[in-house]
Amino acid sequence: MPTFKIIALKVLVFAVIFILLSELLAWICIPANSQDRVVFHDFYQQENLDVVFVGASTMYRSIVPEIIDEKLNSNCFIMSSDGEKMVDSYYWLLEMYEAHKPSLVVMELNANRLVEKAPDSTMRLFVEYKWSANRLSYLLSGFKSSDYIRALLPGVYYAPEVLTSTKLISNPLEKLKDDYVNYIYDYDDERGLYSGKGHFSTTMLMPQKNFGANPIWFSMPWNPDKVSAESVDYFNKIVDLCAANNSKLLCISSPVLLNVAFETYDYQGLLNYLHELTSSRGLEYYNFTLLWPKVLDNGEYGFRDPVHMNDFGAEPYSKVLASFLSDYLAGTLKPDDYLAPDFSARMAAEPSRVLGVQLKLNAKNARLEAVALADKSVTPEYEFQFRKSGEKEFTALREYGTESRYSLGDLPAGEYVFRVNSRARGSDVDFDQYFELNLKK
Repeated sequence: MPTFKIIALKVLVFAVIFILLSELLAWICIPANSQDRVVFHDFYQQENLDVVFVGASTMYRSIVPEIIDEKLNSNCFIMSSDGEKMVDSYYWLLEMYEAHKPSLVVMELNANRLVEKAPDSTMRLFVEYKWSANRLSYLLSGFKSSDYIRALLPGVYYAPEVLTSTKLISNPLEKLKDDYVNYIYDYDDERGLYSGKGHFSTTMLMPQKNFGANPIWFSMPWNPDKVSAESVDYFNKIVDLCAANNSKLLCISSPVLLNVAFETYDYQGLLNYLHELTSSRGLEYYNFTLLWPKVLDNGEYGFRDPVHMNDFGAEPYSKVLASFLSDYLAGTLKPDDYLAPDFSARMAAEPSRVLGVQLKLNAKNARLEAVALADKSVTPEYEFQFRKSGEKEFTALREYGTESRYSLGDLPAGEYVFRVNSRARGSDVDFDQYFELNLKK
């Protein structure tokens, strides 16, 4: 056999073995509980989509497709994923336009989608695409050249996390189950159930430690200097893409808890920026955190965490959104019937109440210190309580008053649960919000 044929055969055998090993590594290492895998499988099964929603996790948690479809007589799909950036949305829309011609595209805008993209969001989506010219373009534009290897060999990307943990066994075992094989996504924890058409359903309530409070990791100060030029560039590409395909493009922001917006530095500045960005391209933008209280109660019961809705919030919100979109498409929309004109007007319309409260220990001075979140028109009051670890009932340390600190003084040593209740001064409710803190004295 000529030498070149032997070489060619060896190269072919090596290539086949390399591909098989790469696929095996990917099967072992790519997480079995991938939401994107289930969503993309469903996405590729769809026919004649005429309304699509594109954005991040706030969108797939807050919109119930069946409610939208019933009101609009449509066939909609939610094209959103955790941390999805503008570049990801652009290529997903390109993929969608290969098979569908929706009359309406509703796109999520928020601060997180405009900052530097997180490479893991692009990685998670890219591996679910069918091979096509669009996927190749996504590879070349969505990744740095130094990341091409991990994009083409996703098993290498996920291997460090899996091969050094118990997931080396549990992950492949999970993939042998019927639910994985049949693209069923159903978890009892915060991940919830995939109910179809891009929506993830959960009845999870906010954990008590977050209930009514705004942990620091939810505080996202707005800074226009953090906006990436790439994000704005892909925003403009999305505008042009929708126009080229004769789709109306409407930009929105999904609701977040008011206390998140309240504590976000210059939230009105964010709204102004998004209005300017969209109006520069002749688009309309609406922020649904500004929904009037009479239209939708922005309360903790409807959220699984301060920025993602659960079923108790998503269903009433989807009915409001469906009505809003129906009016918008009919040309009869009166935004002021739904939304406050700005954040200060929305806060002024909120009933006088405390939006959130946090409690911490000042160890140096041996005292509890509480901080309440409320509009400037509200004066918070605080009530301090405690119980010993193992006991069920709380004992009052101090009745309601405007002083936000309480000295522990001569409290005997032991393990305690301290609790602060907070309400607006003049209110007769037991509390608007509370926070509990486990401490050892």
